[in-house]
Amino acid sequence: MFKGVEKINDNLFVYSPLVLPFHKYWTVRVFNKLFLELQLSLIVSRLKFERPILWSYIPNAVEFLGKWKERISVYHCVDELSANPLIPKIIGDLENRFLAKVNIVFTSSKTLYESKKKLNSNTFYMPNVADFDHFNKTVLNEAVVPDDLLEVPAPRIGFVGAISRYKLDFELILRISRNHPEWSIVLIGAKGEGEKEADLGELGQQKNIFLTGGRKYDLLPGYLKGLTYAFCLI
Repeated sequence: MFKGVEKINDNLFVYSPLVLPFHKYWTVRVFNKLFLELQLSLIVSRLKFERPILWSYIPNAVEFLGKWKERISVYHCVDELSANPLIPKIIGDLENRFLAKVNIVFTSSKTLYESKKKLNSNTFYMPNVADFDHFNKTVLNEAVVPDDLLEVPAPRIGFVGAISRYKLDFELILRISRNHPEWSIVLIGAKGEGEKEADLGELGQQKNIFLTGGRKYDLLPGYLKGLTYAFCLI
């Protein structure tokens, strides 16, 4: 927020607004709506935007449809928000309203596509992408396997992403661990992301399950290079 508006090029600017958390309270939602509308209106006026594109990853933007006479509105849906235990129910209601009103919906998975197209016929499947040059270092011998991973016995079955119950099937991982004690299961990512508590249950008690915690993006090619098999959600 303190950086103000950052100019990327002649017709693209970035601003990180100030909003309050606790969206389940209507007073907070009203405050955020009014304050965000004021911030953005000042920016739109100062930059002399005419009929901008309204493109949002969050359904709260339904409150701003038509405010600046956008030429087109887009909902870029990258997650099933209702599956996150920390997301209040009101966000699901806002999403349904947003889906019904926006011009175009993009979804990052086929499951999301099947779900959202029921509320907006102009829905398209646009799968997630990756930085090819960055992760291709794993096969170009440009990545170095970190020492902590080299200490883990091979073969190593790895996952990169949030280690959370609502994203991963913990029971499946435990079953694999018990049925194949000769395999090392390496879980790379923040523990309990999107949950009130990082309750890993029995995952943290298995000798062949290794929880590294989060790792810097620059180091991930090295970790992937050191895995026998890898699954990624990054």
